[in-house]
Amino acid sequence: MTRIDLSLRQLEAFTSIVANGGFRAAADMLHVSQPALSRTIQLAEATLGTSLFDRGNQGVELTPAGKQLLPIAQRILREFDVSRGELAEFLAGRSGRITLAVLPSLGITIIPEIISSFLSDFPAVRFSLEDYIAGALEEAVMEGKADLGISVRPAAGSPLNFEPLLADDFAFVCAHGDRMGEKEELPWSVFVERPFVATSPNSSIRTITDAVFARSELAVEPLYECNLSIAAALVQAGLGVSAFPRLAIGLIGQGGLVARKLIDPVISRQLGIITRPNSSLSSAATNLRLRLIEKCWQQSAE
Repeated sequence: MTRIDLSLRQLEAFTSIVANGGFRAAADMLHVSQPALSRTIQLAEATLGTSLFDRGNQGVELTPAGKQLLPIAQRILREFDVSRGELAEFLAGRSGRITLAVLPSLGITIIPEIISSFLSDFPAVRFSLEDYIAGALEEAVMEGKADLGISVRPAAGSPLNFEPLLADDFAFVCAHGDRMGEKEELPWSVFVERPFVATSPNSSIRTITDAVFARSELAVEPLYECNLSIAAALVQAGLGVSAFPRLAIGLIGQGGLVARKLIDPVISRQLGIITRPNSSLSSAATNLRLRLIEKCWQQSAE
């Protein structure tokens, strides 16, 4: 099949002459001189190897080739206008798809509210949500599998960008009916006295609790090591106590559990936005980043 290279400018000139009934009116509408418009049509006719207009005393009429080209040119210009509009929507951040990687505790606590707020302003944006533990989340962002992530601060030396959003305090967690739950606040040293239910060694929660015990010189030996949901179930069954971030408690629910403030020291995990270095975000992802910062600042101020 022979390729015919007509430019959009040539197609627009051709359809304008037809719509306006002649070269002069079309030139006025397009804000070009009549000789320039005529030259554009001559180049189009040279490319096609045939005339598009018959010129006579009564004006111009379409040749058979012109009649064949007209609906094709109109369709191409319509499709281009639609595509140009779609591109404009994407560049403005009003359309597109965002892949967001989050810690499980965030995926069912703060993220749904933020996405709901975001979609009220940008309803055409679509989301893919993936939950990961911290290490896997960082890998997903670094490999481009996620546009951005919401997680704990990466380890020192990580090439990933991190923007702080909020602090998530750790709390003492025990079963309902446990005498420790009658106190408003407890020191971290309480875990020396009671069986400690630890989260998995590769979890961000475990990294922080181990660091607190080491820094405070507390000899705490975990009785169990398991994922967060199982750890919560063991605590609820009265098999031990634990330390969970407040948002993680929101993930597992409060049924059967009591959470109390932990002091000496007061510990928080810093949560924030993780992005890949030297990589541009789409306009939609940039808008989401700004919305996350705005919402978390508002919550901190309240």
